[in-house]
Amino acid sequence: MASDRLRTRLKQHKAVLVLIDRRRRETGNPNIGWVLEKKVLEIEMADLEAAIIAQEKYGARLLAESDDLA
Repeated sequence: MASDRLRTRLKQHKAVLVLIDRRRRETGNPNIGWVLEKKVLEIEMADLEAAIIAQEKYGARLLAESDDLA
């Protein structure tokens, strides 16, 4: 199911970000893992944007259908 895959991906990404944060604290280097952190955020933002667009299209379709019934 899609929600299970999403939940799994979010847990994995959270674990990656926690590890990056821990490593930064251990070393005092705020730049450790920045490329990976950026990629995780890009993936999640793109997914969120796609979900918003899909919801907007669905809402517009519902409105159009309700206009057709009137």
